[in-house]
Amino acid sequence: MTQTEDTKKYYWMASVVISFVHDGVPMDTNVNALLSNTECYITKKILENAQVKAQIQLAKSLGNNLPDVKHVYIQSISFLGHMTEKEFLGESEV
Repeated sequence: MTQTEDTKKYYWMASVVISFVHDGVPMDTNVNALLSNTECYITKKILENAQVKAQIQLAKSLGNNLPDVKHVYIQSISFLGHMTEKEFLGESEV
């Protein structure tokens, strides 16, 4: 096992609401964004990355075209646990 695989991280799931205009129609959608950090806190940079990740997911769902995004709201963040990447992915440590 490598150093990276052994490193435990703190994982969170952010529920993000994106308000945007697509083909002239105002829309809202919910997107989940996975967050992780080696420390037990979430920084401003991690929050900003969550907003960017959510917009990237939205763009992918619309054929890799980012619509006219009006607002990106982090609705909630749920703590998932402190674990290695293998533990998070549900892979056996054996």
